[in-house]
Amino acid sequence: MPEKMRMSDAIDQYLEHMRAKGREPRTIKNHRQPLNRALEVWGNIYVESVTPNHIDRLFADSGWGPSTQNLYLSTVRGGFFAWCRRNHVIRRDYDPTEGWTNVKVPVSPKLWIGVEEFSDLLEACDNARDRMVCALGLFTFCRGSEISRLRIADLDFDHSTISIYREKTKEWDVLPMSLELKGELVRWLAEYEREAGEPVRQDWFLVPARSALPMRFDFAVNKLQPTGEPARLKPTVRLGKPYDCVKRPLARIGYPEKGSGAHVLRRSGARGWYEALRETGHDAAMRRVQAMLGHKSLAMTERYLNLQLEKKERDELIAGKAMFPAMKAATVRHLEVI
Repeated sequence: MPEKMRMSDAIDQYLEHMRAKGREPRTIKNHRQPLNRALEVWGNIYVESVTPNHIDRLFADSGWGPSTQNLYLSTVRGGFFAWCRRNHVIRRDYDPTEGWTNVKVPVSPKLWIGVEEFSDLLEACDNARDRMVCALGLFTFCRGSEISRLRIADLDFDHSTISIYREKTKEWDVLPMSLELKGELVRWLAEYEREAGEPVRQDWFLVPARSALPMRFDFAVNKLQPTGEPARLKPTVRLGKPYDCVKRPLARIGYPEKGSGAHVLRRSGARGWYEALRETGHDAAMRRVQAMLGHKSLAMTERYLNLQLEKKERDELIAGKAMFPAMKAATVRHLEVI
């Protein structure tokens, strides 16, 4: 017989099980969110009493988009209820999510900016730290999490390389330091020392967090007001929200905040370099970009860049050109549209 266990207790034990297995905090958060929502919708019922109707209510009432719904369905089915079956919280032959399948996710274009706007974006940053975050994203194609954990020790100016740790794959990678990036780094490190009031140390974060703006109580308005002094760098504290450093300058050059973030830099740099390689006739341009992105497969890189390579090359070969040059030239008549 299944053990009688309330949803709240089962959720706590399941998440504790994930922590014990060493799952990443972000993964645990992704599992917690739909389960907390289920607790809210269903109430603290016994897990064994969950029926397919409860699953219907959960997804009908939550208003999740297709991608989120697919993620959460996988979480609830393959994570939580699988754990419940293994631990005799529900019957081994019972799955309340049976009959539910993933919904089709519409393919929408992702935000990216052209190379011609890179300088505008950098100039739109209102402080040197944010400019360095943007430069790292554009010229290394790193994720925000990879940028935020970089330290001064990861820079090697003698060999023009920068070492990064890819948290997603748990691997170290050594990336080339382009001239554009080297120039931005030299500029930033000089400013970093000026703001810190001492030479930078090897164990300091490359783009650290900042303190809150200094405030003082203004009795005239009866509330705290900024003193006008800048926020101070905290070299030993990791930057918590690198995407905020990107959203602000993107907004200043006319891009909406929704959908903005460090991935816009990663995507823009990768796409810009891909186009530059193709224009110079470089063989295997996509594979070069794949290596910089750290993707395991070429298909993943194509999806990430939102490119359908075959269609692009098809259009370049045919549009406005003869498909069959051996045929005699034909007169193309433009029909008047009535």
